[in-house]
Amino acid sequence: MPDKRSKRQRKYYKDVERRIAKLLGGERNPLSGRNSKHCAGDVIHPKYLVEVKYREKNPSLNQILGWLNEAVENAKKENKIPLLILVLKGKKKPILITYLRDVLDILKGDE
Repeated sequence: MPDKRSKRQRKYYKDVERRIAKLLGGERNPLSGRNSKHCAGDVIHPKYLVEVKYREKNPSLNQILGWLNEAVENAKKENKIPLLILVLKGKKKPILITYLRDVLDILKGDE
């Protein structure tokens, strides 16, 4: 499916992915998730499968749950913890969306 975003929008989206990757100690996946040979997520990381979604408008709960379920399925295949990062236009702080059990797994790993 062709990308309908403008060149400027794609550049900004890539910059958002790079910033998130840096925050998590990973690097931006150069190819779009499933097309990549690295991993299915937007960020290459050894522990997390990271999906980054940048939106100008608030997505619906059904859309968010769909993204989360896709991240969970891809994470299972790679034996990673799924993280969905939602970045809303005009908001400074990205939003982390994942299941509580996955947050607990992350916290256990830091002990």
